[in-house]
Amino acid sequence: MEPLAVVTAIVAVVVILARAPLVVAPEATIARYRQILATNTRLRVLAAVLAAIAAALVGSGHPGDGAGVATMRVIGWMCGGGAVWLALAPGSYRVVADSVLNAIDDPSTLRVLGAAGVAVGVGLLWLARFVL
Repeated sequence: MEPLAVVTAIVAVVVILARAPLVVAPEATIARYRQILATNTRLRVLAAVLAAIAAALVGSGHPGDGAGVATMRVIGWMCGGGAVWLALAPGSYRVVADSVLNAIDDPSTLRVLGAAGVAVGVGLLWLARFVL
């Protein structure tokens, strides 16, 4: 497998593992998300993980490899921007994340969003296996 395919598969597994609990236990998952958002240190650790994923996405693949590589690089740059925002201004990120978590409180809606996230993860796995 190409390095970009490996990184994409890892990102897909992370997406699936992060969103699958919403399908099974949405209230407990939201409580866990709120616990992660509670301190600046936890948010900065999340920023470090996100920065590592972003670096792997941007650094793998070659510029002339095609649309799949370009798409994953764009996603990597977006993750990098999110990591910088999260590391430098965790308070503003917390405000945005809290407003999103407060806006979506219906368990059935959370289950649908979790299923959509799992579908995105499965799509990324397919992309990693058969396209890249």
